[in-house]
Amino acid sequence: MQLKDFIILAGLCVSLTSCIKDHPAPVSSSREASVSLVVRSGSGTQDPEVLGQAETVIRDAWIYAFANNILQNSIYVRDIEAEQFTVKDFKVPVTGSLMVYALINPPSGHGLAQLSNPAAIGELLYGMTEYFPDGWAFGVGAGYGPDAFCLPAFGQTQSPISVARDTALAIVADRAVARVDVLLQRKPGTPTIAIDSRTSLSVRGSREYGYFAPWNIADDTALKSGQNAAFGPSDAVTVPVEGEGALRAFSYYMPERDCRTAKPSFTLGNMLVQSSRMDYEDIVIGGSDLESIDRNKVYRIVCTFSEISANPEVVVVVEDWDEKSAEVIFN
Repeated sequence: MQLKDFIILAGLCVSLTSCIKDHPAPVSSSREASVSLVVRSGSGTQDPEVLGQAETVIRDAWIYAFANNILQNSIYVRDIEAEQFTVKDFKVPVTGSLMVYALINPPSGHGLAQLSNPAAIGELLYGMTEYFPDGWAFGVGAGYGPDAFCLPAFGQTQSPISVARDTALAIVADRAVARVDVLLQRKPGTPTIAIDSRTSLSVRGSREYGYFAPWNIADDTALKSGQNAAFGPSDAVTVPVEGEGALRAFSYYMPERDCRTAKPSFTLGNMLVQSSRMDYEDIVIGGSDLESIDRNKVYRIVCTFSEISANPEVVVVVEDWDEKSAEVIFN
């Protein structure tokens, strides 16, 4: 599995499909190169790790070009609402030291039009409520369509590049959040366990803010607990027996964060156990070997119930969000 989300390609481009506002800056060289950017989301909704278009949709984007840490050009693209868009004639200097950065679905109100150095990108924070105003936990049957929400993503050229006329650039942009999937199963012989509309998941130990770029990682302070809750389906669903395929009961999103001293967790409330209700509190994600929650990863928390009076056994499986990368096409 390869980690690829949003692929930004520069080359000869196809038709312009979005509203673009250009913010040019002085170019440090009298010689210019005119390139075109094709931005597309990786393997998209066809990938089995993607729950829906909300995880791949591009609504707007900022693209910055720097040479020797001096801004050469920037462009803002809005009203995209698709998994790809095209920008024509992005002017950059003919230089051997160009760095390009892409902010996909950037946070609002951070002075991005005035951003003039790469260091400011590294300090840029996004708030989860900007992307999930109604909470970032979801139950069975939740919608993941393009209007549900979008996710922040970031990409950059890995090292300074040489740009001449007709030069093609490629940037891989990763989602700036992780997704946690809560899967439930029970050992053979365990009493029947089910989830219904009264069953809830409460997120604990998550951060409300994260860094847009991966150069900094949030620490394990200022954690929020119990603010985000999701509920089970209107009709009761029985937790399957181990070996029959675990039930993905809940999913939620988290900014990447250090967790060496404070582990994230969640609580399952009002689980239906035969004719009774049970709460399973502070189910911890990972053990001592889990040092961080990393961006653009899916954390599958497989909860196996063997005793109805105790918290389930937990196994954490970490997956790349996209199973395969997109086909790269230069037009």
